[in-house]
This record gives sequence, structure tokens and C-alpha cells, in this order.
Amino acid sequence: MKKIPALGFLVALLFFVLTGVIHAQSTNEQTAPAVSGLNGKIDYAGGWMNSAAGHNFEGSLTLPVTHSFGFQADALYSRISNLDFYGGAGHFFWRDPSIGLFGLTCSYLYRDGVDTFQVGAEGEYYLHRFTFGLFAGLGQINYANPAPIINTNPTRFIGRVSAGYYPIDNVLISASYTTAFNDNLVKGNFEYQTPINGLALTAEAACGDNG
Repeated sequence: MKKIPALGFLVALLFFVLTGVIHAQSTNEQTAPAVSGLNGKIDYAGGWMNSAAGHNFEGSLTLPVTHSFGFQADALYSRISNLDFYGGAGHFFWRDPSIGLFGLTCSYLYRDGVDTFQVGAEGEYYLHRFTFGLFAGLGQINYANPAPIINTNPTRFIGRVSAGYYPIDNVLISASYTTAFNDNLVKGNFEYQTPINGLALTAEAACGDNG
């Protein structure tokens, strides 16, 4: 993907973020809060990647900043084969539960010899039982050991579009397409909110340029 269209796409999304901020300030008292109160979640996912066992632990903490703005912090630890991954992310966003979300986000991921980060803008639009999502930003990978014929410090466009549907209140079916560092990934998700308060079950399948 060419750099100019990618950056133009990011600038356009940032414009919509600022538009959302202005709208939030003008309708602050007429909307539900962006975050109703301090809340969080933890989750575990396990499976196989190219015949190697993988274990993934994630946690998130979300808190209100003002009536229309919120902040979310994420943490990640993954063990895939004999590799350990550590990551974190932050999201600052405006949200109207009846309309959608606009925000800025940054994240960082590290494993021995390699670290990567990305920054960008994200948005969601809520339409009845549908949720549409969009992310656009830039990412960079840094390798500790440089190679003579390989770009060991690439900076590339990252984009993602997604759509989710609630056939019933406690079931979410969603799909997404992501392009990152000139690779493509399509993913499908299923989530079920169990009758046990606070417990949800999820499943996902993904297919990309490398399997």
C-alpha cells in the first residue's frame, strides 16, 4: 500500500475523531456516559499455531475521565512454543453508547530480540444490533540484530475494518480484516455471555497470507 493514501486515510480518520469530540462537547448533558464506572476484564485463550501450543493472557481496565470521555489500559502476556511476548496498550476515547466511539490508541509488544509499536485512531458506529469498527495507524518493528539485505526497522501502514452482529442479546458474531506490514489477515469471532455473571466464552478462527 502506498504511503500517501495510507497517511491520507489516517488524517481523514483523525478528522472524524475531532468531529466526534466537538459533538460530544455540544451534547454532553444529553447523552449517556462514555463509561458508567470503573470496570475491567481478564481472559485466557489457548490453542495451536503451526503445531506449537500457545497460551495468551490478557487484562483490561476501563475508567471514566469525564462524562463523554474514557480511558482503557490493556496488558498482555503470551507464551507460544518457547517464546514469551509482553505487551501493553492505551486508548483515550469519546463515546456515546447510542452512536459510537472515536479515539486515539497506542500499543507496544516485546519479545527477546524484537519489539514493535503502533499508534493510530479508532472508531465504532452502532446501528441497532450491528457494530462497525475502523482502525488506521502506523506501526514499526525494531530488530535487535540488523541484517544486511533486510529492512530491520520497517514502518508501515496498519488498517482494520470490522463488523459485528448480535442475533440475540448475549451472542456476538463478528468478522474483521486487517492489513499490517504488507500482510493481510481475515478473522472470525464468536462470543457468548453465559448465565454466570461476568463470564463469557469466545472462539475465533483466522486465515492470513502465511496460514
